[in-house]
Amino acid sequence: IDNKPTMVSMMRKLARVVYDPIAPINAFNAVPRFGHTSNITSIFAAGDGGGEELDSAALLDYIQGTVFVGGFCLASFIVWLLMLVICKCLGDRAGICAGRPFVEDKSQTAILPSRSRKPTIFKILMMVSSAIIVFNGLLFMFKGAYSVDNAFQDIDDATNTFMDVAGEIVKAADDTIAFGSDTVPLKEDIVVLIDDGICNMSGGGNGGGGSTIETEFNAQASAVVEKLNELQNFSKGSLVDLRDIFSADFDNLINMINKNIGTTETWVRPVFVAGPVVAFGFILLIGSYLAWNGPYIEMYFKIQTWVILPLFSILFIVVGIAISAVGTVLVVNSDICLGGDTRTPEGFITAILTSQQGIGENTMEAMNYYVLKGCESEFSLKNEVDDLLDNLRQVNDMLVDINISLDVDQETIENICGSAEGSLDSAKGSLIEAESKFKDFVSIADNASRAVECERINSIFIDIFHDALCTNGPYSLMW
Repeated sequence: IDNKPTMVSMMRKLARVVYDPIAPINAFNAVPRFGHTSNITSIFAAGDGGGEELDSAALLDYIQGTVFVGGFCLASFIVWLLMLVICKCLGDRAGICAGRPFVEDKSQTAILPSRSRKPTIFKILMMVSSAIIVFNGLLFMFKGAYSVDNAFQDIDDATNTFMDVAGEIVKAADDTIAFGSDTVPLKEDIVVLIDDGICNMSGGGNGGGGSTIETEFNAQASAVVEKLNELQNFSKGSLVDLRDIFSADFDNLINMINKNIGTTETWVRPVFVAGPVVAFGFILLIGSYLAWNGPYIEMYFKIQTWVILPLFSILFIVVGIAISAVGTVLVVNSDICLGGDTRTPEGFITAILTSQQGIGENTMEAMNYYVLKGCESEFSLKNEVDDLLDNLRQVNDMLVDINISLDVDQETIENICGSAEGSLDSAKGSLIEAESKFKDFVSIADNASRAVECERINSIFIDIFHDALCTNGPYSLMW
């Protein structure tokens, strides 16, 4: 179990991570349902507004199918409690089972020495039972409660990380949209500036005589104009859609996960009674030893009888109820981890999404790319962002080349065009400003492109579903 994250990390670098259900998941998923459904996705129905609603009939049918494990544990616990109560009511007739001390007839003990062994046997059983309580409490604490807390902490950390990543993506998209909106007029000014040729830029007409320098510069300018005209309006289109997906749709998914995990965590929190179980078991163990061979400490036995035992009884009732609840939680958890047609966590998400109305095409494509297909599909909005970045880099490189040409050949071009010295300074300044703006734009678009990379987003969902929810969590709850 400890090596699992390392193995998963290595697998991520090689190929898509495929969920391999662990033994507890398979076992709890296969519990008897007595004719009721084990398909947890059947409880989700599409509302008129496209939101998530629950089908009450399907929910009732599903709940009835999950109560076997919890019901069996609770019924066994209740039967055990009833037996203790009955024995207590029987009093001396139930002997040690009613908590009564042994009363020995010395004359009979002298005749049958074997009678004196009975108290010894029961005292040994009491000490062994107390030792078992201590051992199981320690096992419960380190294999159960501590691991459960870590599992929920891992899920919480992963969801918080995703929210941070989503925030980065939204900010990067907003920055790109805002900068693109500011750049649209600049793009149009550049087109107007260089579209009519270098000599018009210098104020000398367009009669440079067709020199090589003029021809080469005008060819560069035409290429820039063509590339600028290919660029979309940066303030609209795919960036807005991409921002909306991560600011709304993915955010709703994470909120749903947090809501369900929070409910589950509330039910399994009673596992933290492990500490008191160990303490009470140890006190009872000491009391058993003192009652057998140790000195008689009246205050110790009074505290044990009137404080420890009542508290321990209440604690045991809480533990019994908690174990029943955890059993049901494990059944539900196994149904989530083996959900949908593919019987994987991804299948569970797919089934929920397909049952909903109003989910956009872009949202489904994003879910397929980032979550369901593990980066093996295509996401058109991401491709458009990458294309935008490539085009911006090309425009920036072209502007760099034009500015280098102007810087080197400004005097020659002014002479060829018959313009005054320094007549290209204004145009040159505008192009240098444009180069600087597009350089900044490339940096911002690059941040947006890196923010929407699939691997780190998919790895967060692997951490939540494959590792915490469907591997470490079930192992911990099983203990």
